[in-house]
Amino acid sequence: MKKIILILALIFSVNASSQYYKYFYFSVPAGEESEYLQMEGEHFGKVMEKAVQDGAIQGWSVYRKVDSKRHEYNYYSFVNFGSLETLANPGIGKYFNERYDESGSPGLISKALDKFGSYMVFSATFYRHDAQIRNNSDGFRYLKHNYAKVPDVGAFIQAQVDNWGPFIKKYMDNGEINQNIWVVSNMINPTGNGFDWNVKTVDGYDSLEDFYDPGKGTFPDLNEANLDDINKTIPNGWYKSLLWERVYWIGSDGKLKSNN
Repeated sequence: MKKIILILALIFSVNASSQYYKYFYFSVPAGEESEYLQMEGEHFGKVMEKAVQDGAIQGWSVYRKVDSKRHEYNYYSFVNFGSLETLANPGIGKYFNERYDESGSPGLISKALDKFGSYMVFSATFYRHDAQIRNNSDGFRYLKHNYAKVPDVGAFIQAQVDNWGPFIKKYMDNGEINQNIWVVSNMINPTGNGFDWNVKTVDGYDSLEDFYDPGKGTFPDLNEANLDDINKTIPNGWYKSLLWERVYWIGSDGKLKSNN
């Protein structure tokens, strides 16, 4: 009971960086990536651009896995709903309907969406407990996702927020770490023993050079981050880490952007 109370307290705590969001994971076969990306950019991107501009959602983006294996998902799209109320009642259906009408060929879009849907292998809802962003950050292009299955989600989140968050923020801001963002989240749906992970941290970088050498050869002393407190909440270590490159996103100006 105490664990349940702690998790609920964390989930509903007041935090400016706390957000509800969803991931949609896709496995796109070789030779069909251009078709998939065209659909993301020309259809979903335009729908989400309008939804963000109207305040219906907080953000949207698409990522491509770096050095992906074909038997795993190799793309994902991300929708930031912000509040629980928006997640439960997103109200973005009208933006899809408007896009159908604007296209002049809704039949072709429907056929493309059927193909698009065949790529999706998994979707999940997350709660972001904390995000640390480097002062004067220019953004990021690459994200490293670190996945783990922990026995006590509340304890893991608390250790990350109390220890790693302040540590990484300090060294991002003073320039000793070439990193732009750090996030800690837990999966709130689906859950259960059938999943190999239930928590996730994210590290954001401008370039592959920053990813491979974030400390420019001399990473700060990790003892300062109270690793003992962190490690005891993750007894089996990380399940896996994956590197992703951002392909499409809605910028701070509300406009669709692309690296594709």
